[in-house]
Amino acid sequence: PYITDLLNTEKVERIVVTGHSLGAGTATLLSLIWSLKSGFREKSKLACFAFGTPQTMNEDAARIMGAIHARNEIHPLITSFIVGNDLVSRL
Repeated sequence: PYITDLLNTEKVERIVVTGHSLGAGTATLLSLIWSLKSGFREKSKLACFAFGTPQTMNEDAARIMGAIHARNEIHPLITSFIVGNDLVSRL
């Protein structure tokens, strides 16, 4: 409720969600949820930068993300960074 109230009362041009490891997984899911809410799409640009992200989405969620990415040609909703053979990202 706090973020949606902020969007309704203030001019927020961009929201960036970020995290590492488990926090990155949380950030990707939060970004997916927020991207589906109309207030976020219309009032601000939402972006997520995730570092060492574990798998957090099933096939249905991945398809939704693909549809969002296809709609949003300016920038991707989620950008993941994985270094080398990071174990968490390969589980």
